Amino acid sequence: MSRNWTWNGGIQLELTFKMKEFADKIRISNLLSLERCTCVITPHN
Repeated sequence: MSRNWTWNGGIQLELTFKMKEFADKIRISNLLSLERCTCVITPHN
C-alpha cells in the first residue's frame, strides 16, 4: 500500500516537474515575442 502511494507520488512529482518545465518554456517564448514587439515598436518613438 505504501509502495503504491510512493509510486503514485513519484509519477505526480514527475508530471508536476514536466508541467513546470513546459510552463517555463511558454513563459520564455512569450517574453521573447514580447521583446520582439517592443523592438518593433521602439524605433517609431
